[in-house]
Amino acid sequence: MVYWIKRKYRQIQRVIDFLPLIWNGFDFDYRYATDLFKKQLERIADEMESDRGRLENSKTNAQKIRTAIRLMDKVYDEEYGCEYQDKLKELYGEKVSDWWFEDAGRGDGFIQSLKILDGGRISIGALSLGISKGAYEASLKYAKERVQFGKPISSFQAVSFKLSDMATEIEASELLLHKAAFLKNRGDKVTTLGAMAKLYASEACVKIANEAVQIHGGYGYTKEFPVEKFYRDSKLCTIGEGTTEIQKVVISRNILK
Repeated sequence: MVYWIKRKYRQIQRVIDFLPLIWNGFDFDYRYATDLFKKQLERIADEMESDRGRLENSKTNAQKIRTAIRLMDKVYDEEYGCEYQDKLKELYGEKVSDWWFEDAGRGDGFIQSLKILDGGRISIGALSLGISKGAYEASLKYAKERVQFGKPISSFQAVSFKLSDMATEIEASELLLHKAAFLKNRGDKVTTLGAMAKLYASEACVKIANEAVQIHGGYGYTKEFPVEKFYRDSKLCTIGEGTTEIQKVVISRNILK
């Protein structure tokens, strides 16, 4: 009993020690740090409620902790003017927020947003290319090191063909993206080419990430190798800045004018 109380006290003390890092506004992501703190508080509150008979006033303390969590949300919303949406937990480094503006007036916002999408699609294509290269390089390294039946699996035609397809699709994606980026920097309209670059690079990314997991076999599902992350991250590239189907709509409308 004494040990359990001491352990609970140490847990609470750790999160209390972490509190100044959140409120002092260090250079790391404020909301991400706050969420880490909230999750630890919630775990402690759950334990207190489930073991309330072992620690005096634990249920009351748990309620106080949950009130503090709600207060943290309120302070953050008032100070930063946005509400963090934890919808992309598994995409490392990705933060999604809602923003609102008062007395913004009316103008050409919709037209401007469409113009921004042209460049944004090139950016998502570049993100896709980076994921593709990461998955390919990890697969190439693994295929050279993994030995089966006395020789590296890269010597097997089934694996080497996968690697050759991956390398070809990466080169094609990169060339298409470079052309779109060059024209964008020159000031040309890149609605069609940007959509093409995003469409091809993102779909190639999903395919390459899938083949990377296949080459790694069962290891592809473990966190010991990076391809499981590439596989999860790749799918978002076919959705952000317009889905694959939207890219096809944009392309078909422009080529059929």
